[in-house]
Amino acid sequence: MGRARLVSAFALLAALLAACGSSPTPKFAPPPPSSSVPGDPSTTAAADPLPPVMPELAKEHTVAGARHFAEFLLATLNYSEATLDSAPLGPLFSPGCAGCAGVVAFVRGIKKERGTLVGGRISGNGFVVTPLSVGSHQLMAVSFRYHSTRQVVRIPGRTPKVYSDAAAPLTLVLSARGSGWLVTSWEAHR
Repeated sequence: MGRARLVSAFALLAALLAACGSSPTPKFAPPPPSSSVPGDPSTTAAADPLPPVMPELAKEHTVAGARHFAEFLLATLNYSEATLDSAPLGPLFSPGCAGCAGVVAFVRGIKKERGTLVGGRISGNGFVVTPLSVGSHQLMAVSFRYHSTRQVVRIPGRTPKVYSDAAAPLTLVLSARGSGWLVTSWEAHR
């Protein structure tokens, strides 16, 4: 995806990584923003009028359900960044995941500053789901390659930040809950 979108995505991810991962510091930092804005990203995130609806399959506590949930999460991130509506993200994140809270705070911060996010379409490929054994609690590790297209973040009165395309392998740890999953950990790997 775009670096600008990636900035929001990676800033969001950095926050997720910092708080959701097993260590208190992120496994990677967002790439430094470019100092100039050559133009808007060629790929602009589509601002759908309504947030994505979780597919029934994504609610199942199965390997397939965990994968569909991860894909739904990426669609929800795209919606939230394109519309600056962070509300759909909250129910997807574990309350103890400070990095997840950082993602929500990032989107809210841009909106509060009356900023915009242009570009930065988020996608994933090569999904591999691994069931984890933790007592009787059902967890799934979902590993995949995350990609964000070029992104431009504009805040009135500030220099726009441009973020290039970026990609990284990620692992989500999902915890089963009554009607689906919660993200309890989000770790990037170099």
